[in-house]
Amino acid sequence: MFPFGETLKDCVETEIAIIDVGGVRGQALEAIKQEWPEIKGRLILQDLAHVFEDGEEKGLPSWMETSRASFFEPQVLHGT
Repeated sequence: MFPFGETLKDCVETEIAIIDVGGVRGQALEAIKQEWPEIKGRLILQDLAHVFEDGEEKGLPSWMETSRASFFEPQVLHGT
């Protein structure tokens, strides 16, 4: 796996560490967080709005943020 812990060791809590674009249920972010719990930056699950309809994000861990967007459009999140 990519060395996320080493690469993101200087990331602070207010900075975006990872955006999982098209991540659906956040399995990749959960695996990264489990392997490298020391990552301090924001971990964001980004997908189409309908993926998060009907409270789908309620089952996600509290540390995982969500963002509604399409990878066919310009990225809406930048930096912090």
